[in-house]
Amino acid sequence: MKNATLPTSPDWGKTASDPNEKPDIFRFEDHREYLREYFNWFKGSDPTFSHRKLAKLSGYANPGFFNDIIHGRRKVGPLGLERYAKTLGLTHMETEFLLCLLAFTDAKDDHAKEVAFDALARRRNRRFFKRLGHDQTKYYVDFNYPLIRSAIEVCDFKGDYKKLGDFIRPKLSSDSVKRYVRDLCEWGLVAQNKDGKYYVTHSYLEPPPGQRDAMSRMHQAWQTQTAAVLSSMPPSKIHVSTALVTVSEPTYKSIMKHIGKFRDEILQMVRNDKHADRVASISIQLLPRGENG
Repeated sequence: MKNATLPTSPDWGKTASDPNEKPDIFRFEDHREYLREYFNWFKGSDPTFSHRKLAKLSGYANPGFFNDIIHGRRKVGPLGLERYAKTLGLTHMETEFLLCLLAFTDAKDDHAKEVAFDALARRRNRRFFKRLGHDQTKYYVDFNYPLIRSAIEVCDFKGDYKKLGDFIRPKLSSDSVKRYVRDLCEWGLVAQNKDGKYYVTHSYLEPPPGQRDAMSRMHQAWQTQTAAVLSSMPPSKIHVSTALVTVSEPTYKSIMKHIGKFRDEILQMVRNDKHADRVASISIQLLPRGENG
């Protein structure tokens, strides 16, 4: 992949100008540059911190190894990079992106560069998402959990379960809504202000690794429910289109990339919308219905 330019933000590639400001990893294109700036920022808050201390805490005997890495004299593998990330206090999301930066920087050929580039762009666009823990996977077993949570985000909900249940399409009973709200609060996905109003703690969520089957079941459930809702909605309120097309393998892959970019554009529009007053379901599908080979 020649002359790849990482997308979508005017801040991409810009590092923090203020040495007191924590470097934003999602603005970097090179893991070495980020580690260099992050170490300097970290040391600014703890003058006793040094390459020697970093090596000891990360389990390295050579205190100069980190310095060699950030100046490009030596390479570090994913496991070694994770050890440094843990010592430096990077979040799970930041560590994942750091590993993507490593793969992008060390890619040997155009194909590897392209794969790493796509992973970087995807992870960067999902930096607003909070990854759920394995103890919260029940959220993805019943699609009413995300539906209730989204409704709370746009409603002035202070415990009127009937009102919240009537807001949703199709409607839910008060007892059901109460149970969903209780679980969401227990999982820390919904909380309550001092004035009694409920609010969503994280706008965007993503499942923990290894939940592909659960996500597939949820998508199937959403599709089934969507079919039922369609019959009750006026045409002016919905957009549904389906097309069967014949394409080559390269075009199919290109369409998949365009869909990914389109999805990110929609999410950006949602993030910029500060006056939400409804919950909407968006489904985008691309799947083979017949192929040679």
